[in-house]
Amino acid sequence: MTTANVSDAAKALLPKGFEALVREHHRRLLAYAITLTHRNDVGEDLAQDALLIAHRDLDKFDATRDFGAWVRGIIRMKYFEWTRAHRTERMSEGRLEAIEAQHREWDRAAEEGRGDALKALRLCREELGAHVTETLDLFYSGQKTCADIAGRLGTTEVVVRKRLQRARDVLGDCLKKRLGAVHGA
Repeated sequence: MTTANVSDAAKALLPKGFEALVREHHRRLLAYAITLTHRNDVGEDLAQDALLIAHRDLDKFDATRDFGAWVRGIIRMKYFEWTRAHRTERMSEGRLEAIEAQHREWDRAAEEGRGDALKALRLCREELGAHVTETLDLFYSGQKTCADIAGRLGTTEVVVRKRLQRARDVLGDCLKKRLGAVHGA
């Protein structure tokens, strides 16, 4: 891509501007992709592909708009392609929109200087019990199935699923409070 092919608005991002935006948004874009796929390897691939597409199509980007939202849109389309290619059931539109809404809130919080989502998440995790944290780590970091976790912890799959759901709810509420993402809070 040459500078001659890029719109005036996008030229303001070249060359260091794009790199700075990638550094600023990379972790949250990766988190978004992993949230959609529930797989670190696939999430990393989707985020990388999306950033390559964003760079290639930089001339289509309106620099007055939100870069993170634009790239999340690309990730979402790559996620749809991935689910079709692997015949994997995709999340419901409602769930996808809820995830996107949360990321928009985090974008606003970051723009307003209301905190770092990862730091807030670490603090929120500290408030969870050890058995819940272990379950989260096995599921998300260890990529274990609920059946595997239940066997390892000596409990049932139902208990594991309930722990994960409660942990998501508690972490979501905690993040909203810590980041001030709920308007009027």
